[in-house]
Amino acid sequence: MAPHLHLLSLGVPLLLTDAGEQIRFRTRKHFALLIRLAVEGGRKFTRDYLMDLFWPDVPAARARHSLAQALTVVKEKVGREHLVVQRTSIALVPGVVDADVRRLDSCEAEIRGPFLDGFEVPGAVQFEQWKDEWRARLMPRIRDCLVKQMDAGRRTGDFATVERHAQVLLDLDPLSEDAVRGLIEARAWVGDRTNALKAFGRFEARLAEELGAKPSADLVRIADLLREGRRRAPQPAGQVSERCERRFEAETLIGREREFSQLYDAWLDVRRGAPPSRVPKRTTRSASCRSRSWPSSSSS
Repeated sequence: MAPHLHLLSLGVPLLLTDAGEQIRFRTRKHFALLIRLAVEGGRKFTRDYLMDLFWPDVPAARARHSLAQALTVVKEKVGREHLVVQRTSIALVPGVVDADVRRLDSCEAEIRGPFLDGFEVPGAVQFEQWKDEWRARLMPRIRDCLVKQMDAGRRTGDFATVERHAQVLLDLDPLSEDAVRGLIEARAWVGDRTNALKAFGRFEARLAEELGAKPSADLVRIADLLREGRRRAPQPAGQVSERCERRFEAETLIGREREFSQLYDAWLDVRRGAPPSRVPKRTTRSASCRSRSWPSSSSS
């Protein structure tokens, strides 16, 4: 079944239609009920479980009435035929709501923050516990997804995307070297060495303060190259540096995305100790030099 609603839960939760219109709920508990059903769409939940989840300290008769009201609201939002209500169990028909957490492994999810960021349901202690458990369970997959999305941006020279994902990862994990590396690379790519070095400095100080540790040798080398580039005297007009592969420069790749991707993949292979991927023979020296300016800086 093709989904007709989309649940964005990685960040402030939103329920959207196919047209991108937001569906709102009058109470958080009603929205929270839909979220609980949608995150594991197709799974059957007992009425007792849902009552304990949202109305733990309420008399049974009143909790049953509150659940019935909430289910009526959910039916209105998703369609009566899409909610299976039985005498003892309740389930959302699989595929009706596209929950972003289900697209983490394919790295197609839009990650804006932690799971259900800022979404609290007063009086629902067990729901809060479930949310915290899922947040902890999802965090490694969120990190992996963001790193892969950053790599995808690098392969096409799209460092605005790299920076966006790096900032989200840094907000989630301030001690993530992957995040800081992405920020540094993105700032260096547009020629902003000052803020790239500031990002490194903040990370270095925080790492020392909280863990008594130091950045990796690779990251330190990137910072050193940036400092060297900032101090280097300008080249005379028309003169090309023999060490262009060690410079961070703001370059725009237009029409060479495929070549850049192949060069980047070959560099990754070399870094991992695998045989390098085949690089197109027709790649010009200037394009090759431009494309190498970022990867070799990361690994030199």
